[in-house]
Amino acid sequence: MSNLPVIVGYGGINSAGRSIFDLSHQRMLFESIDSTKQKEVITSLGHLMGISEQQKILDHTLIRTIDQDFFENHNYRNPDLPTMAGGQLPSGFDPATTYNSRQHPRSLAMTIFGLSDAVLSLGMPWEEILKRVPRQKISCVSGCAVAQADKFGMGGMFQASLAGSRVTSKHMAMSLGEGSADFAHAYVLGSMGSTGNYTGACATFQYNLKLGISMIQSGEALISIVGAAESGIVPEIYEAFSATKGLAEDSNLIKLQEKLGEKFDSPDHRKICRPFGDNIGMSLGESAQFIILMADDLALELGLNIHGAALSSHIHADGFKKSISGPGAGNYLTVGKTFKEIQKHFGEQALDKVFFHAHGTSTPQNRESESHIISSSAQAFNIKNLPVAAIKSYLGHSLAAAGGDQMISALGSWKNNLIPGITTTPAIAENVYTKNVNFLLEH
Repeated sequence: MSNLPVIVGYGGINSAGRSIFDLSHQRMLFESIDSTKQKEVITSLGHLMGISEQQKILDHTLIRTIDQDFFENHNYRNPDLPTMAGGQLPSGFDPATTYNSRQHPRSLAMTIFGLSDAVLSLGMPWEEILKRVPRQKISCVSGCAVAQADKFGMGGMFQASLAGSRVTSKHMAMSLGEGSADFAHAYVLGSMGSTGNYTGACATFQYNLKLGISMIQSGEALISIVGAAESGIVPEIYEAFSATKGLAEDSNLIKLQEKLGEKFDSPDHRKICRPFGDNIGMSLGESAQFIILMADDLALELGLNIHGAALSSHIHADGFKKSISGPGAGNYLTVGKTFKEIQKHFGEQALDKVFFHAHGTSTPQNRESESHIISSSAQAFNIKNLPVAAIKSYLGHSLAAAGGDQMISALGSWKNNLIPGITTTPAIAENVYTKNVNFLLEH
């Protein structure tokens, strides 16, 4: 009988703060949680940001106008862009200052901080676990989707000569896609098991999850750390996405605000990402998220908390199609197999208790294509009123780590019985498929 991969710890960092103790999840739900939890969220964020004023903390977290000096600190110039909105880490917080960092790319510094929190969440000293588990039985799969593209990684490698500088011995090594896993093994875990990164664009976290599940089930690993880390708002990536015209732009946002009867004297960056409503494009974010999978018998032996289990992660290509970026049949297979597996393990009645974390990028194409996938799948499995969340409306699109944002938020919902609503979307767009679906516009 194969091992059951159970989730015994998780942690990370994104624009909502630390994931440990469900703090980032509670920041998204801030208006709906009690005063004690609100105080915990504000205290945590205040320590990160070096400030104590509640309103200032709230204003400088989640998706918002990127700090004025951010590009100057991470590049050689402050470019003129059609928008400056994004899911930046809490203002004033630099993960590279939390350890002995020497010119580490931003996503790798985020890795060290986020993974350290995940290990802390175990509630048992990591050194004690290393005494009881062979190091070669501890794996880590984590990385980015694009690259460590800032000036300390690939960006610096390509820009150095143009800026009158030179390429250093670090630039190439710091560019590699599996750098997050390398840093994890070397600086946090001290482990010697399988390593790498299964790159899959914005599904990279789910791809790595598939590897982690497989390694636990087969016995190749007793512990598998699954993660992803990426900053989509470092200048090199942000400008590239801006050039594709895929990002929401201020001029279009103002027009949308006017159309919807909102104030339109200036762009409201807090509401720039509006999944499944009238929308104008995606917004980028940055995040590093990690879950710790463990063989069930080992978790019970060590007496660790079990937050859930990872039964599967389905991945399917789309077959023949004209556009690589366009939706395809693989998406329907992925969702259908997931529902089928829930039905198999927990019975048909369990499907009435599921909720769906949508990709929800806030593009006009996504709202139509993804809603069709969700609605048709719900109908096929006779799910009457499938609740749907879309947390990019709070965090932006963190690329490789987006699936981690969603999975850890789901763990928070199971604990707190609250699902974040798509509160930036005032109404569902006309071309969104809604049959058998409940798009949650409120918490």
